[in-house]
Amino acid sequence: MKKNTKKNIAVVVKITCIMLILSFFIFSMIVGGNAGLGYEENGKYFVGNHGDFSEVSETVWVISCVLEMLFGISVPLTIISEYFIVKFKEKNGSESSRFSSC
Repeated sequence: MKKNTKKNIAVVVKITCIMLILSFFIFSMIVGGNAGLGYEENGKYFVGNHGDFSEVSETVWVISCVLEMLFGISVPLTIISEYFIVKFKEKNGSESSRFSSC
């Protein structure tokens, strides 16, 4: 696989992860919390936000759970993909020194 292809894959992974992270935060703000801080009781679903709970549908609860799991995966993937992006830039010589002005 070409180096540019690997770099492009890393960029796509990073952008996708950032979009998932933003989706998690925006969704949590819209519904009033997330499932990880909430609970389920007697067939009713609640999302939590700093001790405040809002009742939501089961569908919203499941979406919140999925976004929360994806958030946990996306954060380390973003860091790893950025590492590879920087590594590919340094190998290609497109960036002579990150701190050349210091």
